[in-house]
Amino acid sequence: MKKAFALFGLWLFLLLPGWTATVYIKLAAGLGYAELTPINRNLEDWLAYHVRDVEVHPAFEFLEGSVPVLRTLFTFDGELVFSLNSRLSLSVGSGFIFGEVPQKTTETTVQKLVGTFINVYPVQISAIPLTLNVTYSLPLMKRLHAYVRAGGGLLWAKYVDRTGRRLSETKSFSYQTYNYATSRNPLFQGGGGFQFEMEAGIFLYVEADYRAVRISGLKGENKDGQQGTLFSYKEYDGQVDIWTSRFGVYSEAPSGEFYSDVKEAAFRLDGMTVRIGMMFRF
Repeated sequence: MKKAFALFGLWLFLLLPGWTATVYIKLAAGLGYAELTPINRNLEDWLAYHVRDVEVHPAFEFLEGSVPVLRTLFTFDGELVFSLNSRLSLSVGSGFIFGEVPQKTTETTVQKLVGTFINVYPVQISAIPLTLNVTYSLPLMKRLHAYVRAGGGLLWAKYVDRTGRRLSETKSFSYQTYNYATSRNPLFQGGGGFQFEMEAGIFLYVEADYRAVRISGLKGENKDGQQGTLFSYKEYDGQVDIWTSRFGVYSEAPSGEFYSDVKEAAFRLDGMTVRIGMMFRF
């Protein structure tokens, strides 16, 4: 966070009277990557529970089902750029980051004595960054430039998950759990790219950067409307004899013999993003 304020101070200093800047707007879309290990572990354990449920009940049958790995993030970005000279520019940027495990991709079908059940576990992550950035450009040809950039700021994140099921002959799901939580965390990023001037004041650019941010301190509410902290923990189910990793919103940390490894939920949104966009001069 100190780095972000230092960048902001530098920006103000450079824009004092005596400095002139050409103003541009940048718009881009891209794909990002993040490991999201705790979330993927929860998904794997949820599937393992349903497999184990069939193993301990011989009359049940596991018909089909799997869970995807959540790693791909979609990004949409905008920046207001102040070009101070042919090499140096400062910018303020924001955008939207989104990743999900769609409900349809988690459908797991189990035949039980009372009917065929379809179980689901959709997960969504979204975030809005606000950053201050410094870019240094190096001309390669008359219309082509390479550049490097670095910056920092804040990222507002939202996490949502739910588990549900329905009988195969019905259309609507009933949801047993629901968690909604948000947080604000410091963000740092750096990268570079290439920029081509298509015509006067209009540029096409391709860039890649690395984002470093740890999502923690998530607060929200659960299915019952209870507000609290999003916790990460392992829970034991004695009926099928299995421990599973989970997230859950509680007003206080869950405790007791059926819980272990209880801590505030956290995951990293670190990763590379590749984007393509346009820049226009005002």
